[in-house]
Amino acid sequence: MPEEPPALAPAVEVAPPPAERVVVSSVTMPGNGTAPTSAVPRASDSDRIRPEPVFFRLGAGYGAVGQIDLDACRDRGLDPGYVHMRVTFGGEGRVARAIVESLEQPPPAALMCISERLEKAAVTVPPFEGGDVTLSKSLYVATGGLGPAVLVESDVTPRAGAGRMTLAP
Repeated sequence: MPEEPPALAPAVEVAPPPAERVVVSSVTMPGNGTAPTSAVPRASDSDRIRPEPVFFRLGAGYGAVGQIDLDACRDRGLDPGYVHMRVTFGGEGRVARAIVESLEQPPPAALMCISERLEKAAVTVPPFEGGDVTLSKSLYVATGGLGPAVLVESDVTPRAGAGRMTLAP
């Protein structure tokens, strides 16, 4: 015998729940001290013009270190010859610290002289952003106020026509 499909149950309509009243309130937290604000959106920072970063000027740093004259420190015990210095500049542009490398340990009076020369020469660079910057430079301390013997006792005479340049096609 063929089976008959089951009889469908009559559909019961369910009434929607009654609409409830919803209240929205602002809550001020204790200690905040601010009154509730209106819902005005804050302006976007994406349109704000930001200043360009100020980088360390390498040429100004080497130029400032190159201006230091250590010949006066020779009288306080600094040995003549080459002295290698590492000078660290802080973000405000002034010398933060310096390290002196030489063949012999300079006496404390010579180191104090170098410190005074750095301060007296007002070795500074334009202020910059970021961390400290350290530059290395070798300086020559002359024996009698003259430069290195290679430069002072040069026996090379200039050639005639020096400085002219001819370009061939």
